[in-house]
Amino acid sequence: MYSTLLERVEHIRAVKTVSIEPVYELPNGRLVGRWASEPGPEDRDVWVAVPVNISGPKCRWRLSGGGTTAEVDDVLEVADLTRIETAPAVRIPGSLTGNLRLGTPAGLLVQRLADAAARRGLPLWVPNVTTEALRFALRLPGAVWVDGPAVPR
Repeated sequence: MYSTLLERVEHIRAVKTVSIEPVYELPNGRLVGRWASEPGPEDRDVWVAVPVNISGPKCRWRLSGGGTTAEVDDVLEVADLTRIETAPAVRIPGSLTGNLRLGTPAGLLVQRLADAAARRGLPLWVPNVTTEALRFALRLPGAVWVDGPAVPR
């Protein structure tokens, strides 16, 4: 019985696919990367991000592709941006974007983070965007990376 169960688990692992979702840059709509919940196949043309360190509401993401690797941290305050030295971007936690629209606390925070990131020349990655959040993100200064249900596959 045990060997049968073990064989079934191994079979499930073998056929399991990793969903890889696109990340686009606004306002130009250029595909800049993809993200996945766990490591999968690399893409030669763009990076693939996977979470490598989850600490409370924040996460560190490893971006790999085209022979390079970098890390991007989730940020929750402008002061977090001053501690970032060599990252290619900064990211807000996905849990923050559920109520992302003009005038909400999340919207005000993301606006401040976008202003600070643009001053530093860093893209701001806004995950899990809905249609309303996408409209909001299109108004943000600087380069903005987006993924989520409102982003074309």
